[in-house]
Amino acid sequence: MHRATKPWIAWLRVLCLGLLIGQPMWACLWIDGTSLEGSKRRISGVSMAQRLRASLESTPRLKGPGDSPEAQAVSNLLEGRIDQAVEQLEALAKAQPDTYSLAANLGTAYELKGELALAHTWITRAMELNPQSHQGTEWLHLAILKARMALKTQPDHLRNQRIIPIAGPAPTFTFEGQSYDTQQLAKALEIQLSERMRLVKPKDAVVADLLFSLGLISAREQTLEIALELFDMAQQYGFLQADQLAAQKARYQSLIQERHVQRALLTGLALITLAAMLTLAVRKGWLTLRRPPKERPS
Repeated sequence: MHRATKPWIAWLRVLCLGLLIGQPMWACLWIDGTSLEGSKRRISGVSMAQRLRASLESTPRLKGPGDSPEAQAVSNLLEGRIDQAVEQLEALAKAQPDTYSLAANLGTAYELKGELALAHTWITRAMELNPQSHQGTEWLHLAILKARMALKTQPDHLRNQRIIPIAGPAPTFTFEGQSYDTQQLAKALEIQLSERMRLVKPKDAVVADLLFSLGLISAREQTLEIALELFDMAQQYGFLQADQLAAQKARYQSLIQERHVQRALLTGLALITLAAMLTLAVRKGWLTLRRPPKERPS
């Protein structure tokens, strides 16, 4: 025989279920955090900060006996033998001037050597040979070279401006007549940083500036926690606008703290309500707490 459930019991079940559902449920490839508005945000995938930190901590691959001449040159580049890599790549590019990968690698080698005008020439050539290289983000490589050239004559260049200024709820950036939206900026920053951080270790003002910009975008598109990780990396690389970095970190940390306090208050209120309902149920006789019978002595 079916017995009707009393309304208060049904309500109590819903409350208990809500408390269980409200607890964090960690799953693979899901990240919980705080939005720029101070609310909870859940995103899927691995954070940009985690991917970039892996690049920073990665070790160069050693040459293998079967490597091609270009692969050997790239290995020398990764291992810090810049002059040797430049010589190898120059010879290869002279023999194969229309090979995209050689042009791109030689441009990067010249950048690491400090020959920025030559680096600009060869990266431009690589873009002509393959406009979609690095998923169409080599425009940012040219912007990076432009910033490095400015730093050579003005060491404080990045104290007063940014390579990619990030402002407003949906930041955009225009470089050489081409406009890029927020998603394109995030993609370009992550790709260029992941390549660069394998080659350029702290401290480097350009990498630091790009990390800070990516942090600002991550606060909008991902979570404040991820943004703070990127800010820490920017600081590690020697971000020149220290006051701005400190102000942004303090603001984001405050928003995160406020969300945790609000969550704790709501959880506490729910538990108090549950306790009050259970107490009322016992007093009204709706719920009986039975004690186990005492064992009789044998």
